[in-house]
Amino acid sequence: MMDEPCASVSVLFVISAKKQRHIDLQRVIKTARKYGMICDVAEVDALEAVRENTYDVIVHKVTEFAALSRQGDKKAARIIDAFKAFIASQPSSCVVVDPLARSEVLLDRELTFTKLRQCTTTHGTWRITTPTSAVIRSQDDLANLEARLSEAGVEVPVICKSVTAHGSKAAHEMCLLLSTQASPSIAPPFIAQTFVPHNAVLIKVFVVGDSFTVCHRPSIRNLQHNSATHAPLCIPFDSHDVSKPHSESHLNVAGAHLLRERVVDDDTVSAMVAAVREEFGLSLFGIDAVVEAGTHNLHVVDVNYFPGYAGVADFDVRLCRLLQAVTSS
Repeated sequence: MMDEPCASVSVLFVISAKKQRHIDLQRVIKTARKYGMICDVAEVDALEAVRENTYDVIVHKVTEFAALSRQGDKKAARIIDAFKAFIASQPSSCVVVDPLARSEVLLDRELTFTKLRQCTTTHGTWRITTPTSAVIRSQDDLANLEARLSEAGVEVPVICKSVTAHGSKAAHEMCLLLSTQASPSIAPPFIAQTFVPHNAVLIKVFVVGDSFTVCHRPSIRNLQHNSATHAPLCIPFDSHDVSKPHSESHLNVAGAHLLRERVVDDDTVSAMVAAVREEFGLSLFGIDAVVEAGTHNLHVVDVNYFPGYAGVADFDVRLCRLLQAVTSS
């Protein structure tokens, strides 16, 4: 049933053309009209057309430029500074979904995992947590990898991820170490995280305000090193190749994610979402989680800002309800 339309609300979407296609923004705008919302669209590096306008809500996904800015790209830094100035020029009543300072935390995996450790909680028989991890900052840390991992309680197998979570192909290039004697295929600084065996099923949770949708995706099979097999001690991979709906990587188990039943109940997922939402202060985000094989340990392995929402059939309605809520509160 359609919610009561709110008084005319002006919304600006600052989103790239690619992102607009991913979330079917035209459908969102069509639905927004039914909620009494008037929408404009601009890309972050092309705000001139809306420079003089004022808005009740600004919805953005500018992580690509924000990430490049953090990496020292001067052009990207100017674009982000201009966007911040544009936000500052808006009326004090303008709501930004989500505040830049909060969404930018997710560009840094070290900051992300530091905050995720604060989300550890229990729900019934379930323990909601995140895998142990260490930051390998330098060649010296790399030379003493076994000691650094031991100090942080990180166990093999180990999954290594760039500290930078967005803005370059390197952010998605990872590797698995089956021994502390292995040489990682990525350079410091990187996060070395205990690989949790999870029967090759990734739980993707798409959050819009107070609502969420759960999807299962392919993931990495359970791994252990067997010296008799002469298997490589370091296995490089691209995260995009192992966790998309139709991934068929050699690291996957064909069809493992095509489950008739959820691997964790919705009440427990809701508790996880609430803990992450409270810690990060976000409304539009995705959670990647896994259930540790043979346990009731639910591990959050990643959080990302404003994901693609593939598999959320009513994303347009959910987003409009969120915008309605933030403008009426």
